[in-house]
Amino acid sequence: MHRNNPTEPTVQLRTDQFRRHAEKRGLTTDQEVAEHLGVSRTTVMRALNGQHPPGERLIAATLAAFTDIKFEDVFQVVGGEQAVRPAAEAAAV
Repeated sequence: MHRNNPTEPTVQLRTDQFRRHAEKRGLTTDQEVAEHLGVSRTTVMRALNGQHPPGERLIAATLAAFTDIKFEDVFQVVGGEQAVRPAAEAAAV
């Protein structure tokens, strides 16, 4: 993953959860996911394999297309002083 400053927070895609939500909608390939979200297949692939953090367009498209999920269901903030964790994980701590 590309990060300019390792102490600054960045967003990561929770790939297993993202794929689960996509598959629940019958989207089984990166191309199908990309078309459904209105982004390029390359954007989806790079976010899924960790080459690039998800950009605002992918984040917004995901939340708009998958209306039954919240940000923290498929994304996580890492780095910085405090990471944002999904509510279920935070409750387990």
